Amino acid sequence: MGRIIIVCCLFIWHGLLLSGVSAENTLAPGESLSPTDDDYLESSNKLFKLKFLKRPGSGSAISWFLSIEWASYVVTSTSEETTIWVAWLGENETSSYIPELKMERDGRLLISDVDHEFVVNHDQQLPFVMNTTATLLDTGNLVLRGGGRTLWQSFDHPTGNTWITGMKLGWFGLQNTHPQQHCLTSWTSEENPSPGGFSLCVDPNNTQLVAMRRGVVYWHSGVWNGYNFPFLQVNSHFRYFSIHNESYFAWDGNIDRVEAFIRIFATGAISVYVEDHRNYTISLVNCDRNDTFYSNEGCLGSPKRSNCSSGDKFNSTTGFIEWNLWERVLFNTTLNIGDCKELCVKNCSCTAYATLEVSDGTGCKFSSSTKYQYASHGNTLYLRYAGKIAFSIITFIYYQPN
Repeated sequence: MGRIIIVCCLFIWHGLLLSGVSAENTLAPGESLSPTDDDYLESSNKLFKLKFLKRPGSGSAISWFLSIEWASYVVTSTSEETTIWVAWLGENETSSYIPELKMERDGRLLISDVDHEFVVNHDQQLPFVMNTTATLLDTGNLVLRGGGRTLWQSFDHPTGNTWITGMKLGWFGLQNTHPQQHCLTSWTSEENPSPGGFSLCVDPNNTQLVAMRRGVVYWHSGVWNGYNFPFLQVNSHFRYFSIHNESYFAWDGNIDRVEAFIRIFATGAISVYVEDHRNYTISLVNCDRNDTFYSNEGCLGSPKRSNCSSGDKFNSTTGFIEWNLWERVLFNTTLNIGDCKELCVKNCSCTAYATLEVSDGTGCKFSSSTKYQYASHGNTLYLRYAGKIAFSIITFIYYQPN
């Protein structure tokens, strides 16, 4: 009987060793995470993971990101589908660039390798506290606690493109010299979680949401009427709070955390998903389109738009086109797809644009051709509104994945 108990205990002990840190939701002082598939923090409800992501960088570089992944709905086929928060460490030319996340005993949550250091909670308002722990909650919020209080939380520092229940968007520390604004930030591209050019914020002057490209508003939701936004249908699932030192919007507390989110994409488009009693609604805002699936209500005209007779709107497609405006090929890695669009708009001979680096969505390339080759497995490109320009599709290629 004693031998049976010992054998059973050995099996249990072996299983716990195999499970590793992935079975835990807390990083204790001195503990660390490495960028491997089986090394991560996981919320107790199994919906969220804190882990490293590896992404292609510009040229031969690679990029590492600390991310919070949401294991709820599969909304798109891209890596953008589950990431709700990122801490961007950067890129390096060598494959030996392997970061580590460590909860230091002095209270810093530190990402480091041989050449880099990044303190995740560098903007913590309170001084660092010895023996701080980092816990991934069931809401998807990463919370640092020490000395019997909460010292820092990821929900207070939104760095992702997705707004889920529990997050607050708005203005904080209004009585301080420098109030803080919490916004959503688009990715550089659908494969590159580094900060892009678009943001979704709360208007400081009105109770409404505004979408901006590098600080310039191009869309607004309309003023909140206590039930809804005129140009963004969320059917009373939001609440507005204005107290002494804060002014923000938040999801209604009665909404299940896995049933609602808002996302701003690398192109500046906005999507809303809400499921209510097994009935779901999807709202899609795109200031370049207005058809069965998209709305451009609330989009604002810009005095900087061109006067091109061909118009300033573009349709997304996949395929191939001759990138013949060579003087307009830009290798600048700070440019993203939104910047490419603005540059193409200003050049009336530009009929199409795309990102130069497919791997990380940076740089721009442009075309003046009116002929393109359609291919479902081709590169993503944007054609100036086909209703204004007569494009010739020189070849249809229908691609059926294996």
